[in-house]
Amino acid sequence: MSKIRVLIADDHTLLRAGLASLLRAQPDLDVVGEAGTLPEVVEKVSRLAPDIVLLDLAMPAGGLDAIAEVRKRGSRSRFLALAAQDEPNLLLTALAAGVSGYLLKTTDLADLGSAIRAVAQGRIFVAATLEGPHLWEALSSRARRRAMEALPPAPPLSPREKQVLKLLALGHTYRAIAVQLNLSEKSVETYRARAGDKLGFRKRAALVRYAIDSGLLDQEMSKPAE
Repeated sequence: MSKIRVLIADDHTLLRAGLASLLRAQPDLDVVGEAGTLPEVVEKVSRLAPDIVLLDLAMPAGGLDAIAEVRKRGSRSRFLALAAQDEPNLLLTALAAGVSGYLLKTTDLADLGSAIRAVAQGRIFVAATLEGPHLWEALSSRARRRAMEALPPAPPLSPREKQVLKLLALGHTYRAIAVQLNLSEKSVETYRARAGDKLGFRKRAALVRYAIDSGLLDQEMSKPAE
């Protein structure tokens, strides 16, 4: 299996070196280069064609500007943004600019690896502390369209499985979902488990992220009784 090729873009040399060391220890990741300035990012993306650009949004000249310059050259590299602070407005701006993932610099290595792998597979990855239906609803139509186009074809979930996932993503309990869909709580858990088996997800957080990423929240549905 080929490794995921990663370019690290950050203006701090020590941080780049630390990230490179950590990522090279992962058997499926390959750090193909580092960049400390906007011109370096553009040049190295063009020359090295990484799968993922791990991009510090606070780089001089503006990290997001690198995305626009790279896109002008026809690159298909995907961007995973790193931010120093939990700022929802910056997250929205980054997604609108075309990043495929967004993490805080305080994230641990396991989450960073998961984010890189998810983005490499064409998925959208947002730090768990920032994601949720209100965030997704706040995205501009352009950003949402870009994000959804980046997703792989959805597995064949049944209409009922999709309903359950959507209501889970909206934060409703199994009991509330059961009332809304006129099902038993056991049936709701069964539909949730079946959807998880099809998608390859076991944790509720991953199923919620899938519901958000795949556009299930775009469909109108009345709020379930609590």
